[in-house]
Amino acid sequence: MLRVVSIGLIFGLVALGIFAFMAKVGLKDYNIEETVKAEETKPRKTKTDDDNIYKVATSSVIREDREAPAVMDAYIEFNSKDEAVLRSGFNGFSTYNPNGYYETYQARDDEIQVIYQDSSKNEKYRIIKGIEENPGADYDIYDEYKEISVDDITVYAGQTDEGIRFIKWSRGGNNYAVVFWEGKSESEITDYVKNIG
Repeated sequence: MLRVVSIGLIFGLVALGIFAFMAKVGLKDYNIEETVKAEETKPRKTKTDDDNIYKVATSSVIREDREAPAVMDAYIEFNSKDEAVLRSGFNGFSTYNPNGYYETYQARDDEIQVIYQDSSKNEKYRIIKGIEENPGADYDIYDEYKEISVDDITVYAGQTDEGIRFIKWSRGGNNYAVVFWEGKSESEITDYVKNIG
């Protein structure tokens, strides 16, 4: 009996303490709708499984308002290419996906990228469109660099012993880049350059 009374007394004191705390911090005016609205507009960092890189995931409020993300120059992931194009500020973006890979759309001011993954979520390549000279800023070091001509467009290519792994070119005042995880031949990259715009 003493044990039951002791447990009841402990629960009563805990409840009284919680009540006193709520009264002290003013939680009686707590507005759940305002809190949810504030949470929806906060950028949230999510960690990708593949490469341990953080990306910013936000709500449609930030997408529509084109507000700067919490992390400057971070890509924001979108559900559709149209949303990403809107965020980037471009009028459109033609991509190339001959193998029907899964597409992930990301954008930031003046730059958009589409990441292509196979059914196992392995990244196969990414296409970047930007106004900067080096869109996507690929910092890998390649065994060989060369220039390739595709329909009067000079394409700069980075190559390893596996084949071409990086290409970039300019067209219509915009710059484009494609980063491949598996090497490509010169004839294969021609289709990318012709179809991306």
